[in-house]
Amino acid sequence: MMEDMTTMEDMKVTAGGYDFGAAHAAMRRYVDRNILSGVSSAVLVGRDLVDVHCVGWADKEAQTLLRVDHIFRVFSNTKLITSCAALLLFEEGRFQLDDPIERFIPQLANRRVLRPGATSLGETEPANGSITIRHLLSHSSGLSYGILDPGTSIFKAYNERKVLNPATTLADMVDVLADLPLVYHPGTSWEYSVATDVLGRLVEIVSGQGFDKFIQSRILVTGAARGLGGWRRPGISREPSLFVER
Repeated sequence: MMEDMTTMEDMKVTAGGYDFGAAHAAMRRYVDRNILSGVSSAVLVGRDLVDVHCVGWADKEAQTLLRVDHIFRVFSNTKLITSCAALLLFEEGRFQLDDPIERFIPQLANRRVLRPGATSLGETEPANGSITIRHLLSHSSGLSYGILDPGTSIFKAYNERKVLNPATTLADMVDVLADLPLVYHPGTSWEYSVATDVLGRLVEIVSGQGFDKFIQSRILVTGAARGLGGWRRPGISREPSLFVER
């Protein structure tokens, strides 16, 4: 992997004849209407940075303006990093995309699926097939999230059993999932889900490393990835504050 890679802070804007005035004005409107506290954007054409723009606040209460060098939580972009980690192992021949996940995570064998219209976790039928690694990568595994479907039995179960619990390990999460049904048969639909978290556990099992150690050693090792990590670093002054309108 290349060691000498350019970071955003090193790049200079190259004039490309583009007019980003409308985009900048829209960003300003979001800030002025208190929809967002700040917006930072960059546009690249190929490898050329043709626009970079910041508007609003990194810390609204402290009146700290947003800067290009502020570091943001990447939230669901961690899914891209996790998928890259899994695909690195796929490229090494450690598994095939259509391998059933129970080959590596036995707890996820013999899945059951909620019947259409089910109002309780007991209303299930046997899954028509195994969850495959391809299903996990494409969010077609039948797993859920416990976030996007309030009022359903699976939403209640994911939250009561704390599937998404930052205080536990990926191995613990898989153990909890093992006792929960799928929301549809693998490969028959799509739903944003904890499938990527299961991929993280797959990476741990196949590589023999903790997930954080794997991504630090195999992905986040270049100059371009400096500042990236799995947790907030105490005392760092380049992370914008969370803003919630009350």
